[in-house]
Amino acid sequence: MKHKRKNRFLSLLLAVFMTVPLLFGMTVYAEEDSVNAIDPPAITLNKSTVYIAPESTYTLTATLASVAVGATVVWTSSNTSVATVNQSGKVTAVSPGDATVTASLDFPVFGYTCSASCSVHVTLIANGTYFLKNKQTGCYARVKNGSMANGTNAVQYELDGTNYEKWDFTLNQNTGYYTIKSKGSSTSYYLTVKNSASTLNQQIVLGTSSTANGAQWKVTTTTSGACKLTPKTGENAGGTGVDYVLATSTSNPTNNSNLIQGQYVQNSSYRDEWYFYYTIEGVPTYLTSNSSHLCIPCAITNIAGYWSTHGYSVFNCSTNTQQDTHATQVSNLMDAVYGGPSGHGNNNYIPYGYDHFTTSSGSTLYRLIATLMWQSTTHFTFSDLMAEISSGRPAMLGFAGGPYSGGHMTVCVGYAVKGNTRYVILSDAHLNSYVEQVFDTSTYNDFMATVYVSTYTN
Repeated sequence: MKHKRKNRFLSLLLAVFMTVPLLFGMTVYAEEDSVNAIDPPAITLNKSTVYIAPESTYTLTATLASVAVGATVVWTSSNTSVATVNQSGKVTAVSPGDATVTASLDFPVFGYTCSASCSVHVTLIANGTYFLKNKQTGCYARVKNGSMANGTNAVQYELDGTNYEKWDFTLNQNTGYYTIKSKGSSTSYYLTVKNSASTLNQQIVLGTSSTANGAQWKVTTTTSGACKLTPKTGENAGGTGVDYVLATSTSNPTNNSNLIQGQYVQNSSYRDEWYFYYTIEGVPTYLTSNSSHLCIPCAITNIAGYWSTHGYSVFNCSTNTQQDTHATQVSNLMDAVYGGPSGHGNNNYIPYGYDHFTTSSGSTLYRLIATLMWQSTTHFTFSDLMAEISSGRPAMLGFAGGPYSGGHMTVCVGYAVKGNTRYVILSDAHLNSYVEQVFDTSTYNDFMATVYVSTYTN
C-alpha cells in the first residue's frame, strides 16, 4: 500500500510538472525523464520593416500570447543615433541609416527572454516642401508654363520662387518611396515618368496617380555630395546596377528644357544629380552690412522689414533709413526692460524687441509675436524650421559657437539638403550677403524663435 501511494504521488507530481508549462503556452520536450527546452510565449510586432523620414515617427505595436497579456514589454534600439524608441513603441527617426528596434519580454523565473524585432530604415530627406536644384545646370525643376494639367512636361527653369517650382515630398512608410506633388494647384499632380515606362530618356510629366510606378521615387546620396532621384520604373532598368534617374535633357542652363528619365552615370556631368532647396525671397540685407547694431536687434529688424514689404507696410521698416532707426530703438527698448545695458543681447528679451513694432491702423492693432524655443527644453528640429520657412515666415536661429565663436543670432531664410548634410540659409549680421551653414542641434544650434503677425480689430 505504501508503494502504491508513493507511485500515485510521483504520477501526480509529474502531471503537474508537465501541465504548468502548457498553461503558459510552452512546449515541453522530455528526454530520459528530464526537461531539455521550453519554448517562450509568442510576441509579435505589426511590422517587420518600416521606413521613416528624418524627424518623423512610427509607433510599433506588440501583440502578446494570451498568457502574457499584461506583461511588461521592454523596447530598445540598436542604433540610437539613427532611431530612438520609447517604452510605448514610438520610434523617432534621428538621421539617415539603419537600426533594429526590439521588443522583449523577460521571464527570469524560467530563465529565458523572448523578443521580436523590426528593421527601421531612416531615409534621406524629411517630409516637406523643396525646390529641386540641378547640380550641373543650376536650374530648378518646374511645371512647364505653369500649366497644371495631366501630362504637362516637367522642365528646368531659373529660380522664380513660384509654386510651380515647389514640390511636396511625402514618404510611404511601408515601401520607402516618396511621392513628389506639385504645389502649383489645389488639385494633386505628381512628378511622374510618362506612362510609367522603363525606357531610357522617357519624359517626366505631371500625373494624377500617386501610386503609379512612375510616381514612386527613391532618394539616395551620390559620391559627389548631392542626391539622385530614382523612379520605381528606373530601378535596374539599364541592367543590373544601372538605374534610370531624374535628369535634365541638357547640360546647359536652358529654360524650359525637358526633364527625363536618364541613365545615372558617375562622372563630371551632374545633370542627373540634385540638391534640395527652399528659400524665402525679400528678407532685407541692408542691416547685415551695417556694423552699428548688434546681431539680435538686426535680426528682429530684418524680420520686421520683411513683413513691411509682404502685406504689412504699417510696420514702416522697408527702407535703409527706417531699418537703421528701428534697430537702434529695438536695442534701447530691450535694454530698458532689462534695467540696464546688455538687454539687447539677451534672448529672453527678444519678444520685447518685437513689441517695438506694435502699431495701429484704423481700428486694427498689428503686432509681431515671437515664440522662443531652446534646444535644451523645446528640442526644435530641422523639420520645425522647414515648416516655418515653407510657410513663408523667416525665423530667428541662434548659434552657440560652431561657425560663430562666442554665439550669434541670425535670420533663417531657407534650408538645403546636399547628400547627407543639412544646411540653413541665413541673413547673417556679420556678413553682407546670405550664407549657408551646416545645421546641427547636437552641438551649436541652441535657439530658435518663430515670428508671426497678429492682428486684432476692435
